[in-house]
Amino acid sequence: MNGDWDIVILQEQCAFAVLNEEAFCTSTQSFDEVIRKAGAQTALFMLWGYKDDPEITNQRVAAACTRISERLDLPVIPVGLAWDAVAHSRPELDLYLFDGMRANLHGRYLTANVFYAALFGESPEGLAYIPAPPGVKRVITAEEAHFLQRIAWETVQAYP
Repeated sequence: MNGDWDIVILQEQCAFAVLNEEAFCTSTQSFDEVIRKAGAQTALFMLWGYKDDPEITNQRVAAACTRISERLDLPVIPVGLAWDAVAHSRPELDLYLFDGMRANLHGRYLTANVFYAALFGESPEGLAYIPAPPGVKRVITAEEAHFLQRIAWETVQAYP
């Protein structure tokens, strides 16, 4: 690996992180060694679980990611926990596309705000940008944007 990187973010497929945690740890450790040798820091992107799968939940994905981060002493971008917070406080605000796995516009916006909060160490609350891509049927309202920004910041602050 070569390049002038400060941080390299690793992402595991959420089902694999839950169902094969040891392999997740081994591969993360291998990548981390290469990343550190290049002078950069590794961080883990904690994904969200599947919408209607009791085996691949936000909490199980978060637990697996947290255990790996503790074993390897890596920071985490706790996106999955932010998704869980939205699901509990505003269940009507769906973050998923029709397949129950991928993020819709609201889910992507929340994810971006968690990344902002984790990487910059400051609240995304008050950021003016609210995406409104053409052809999207359900746009993000200003109130929803503020709510998602707040959840992102609270989640990052509360994460160990």
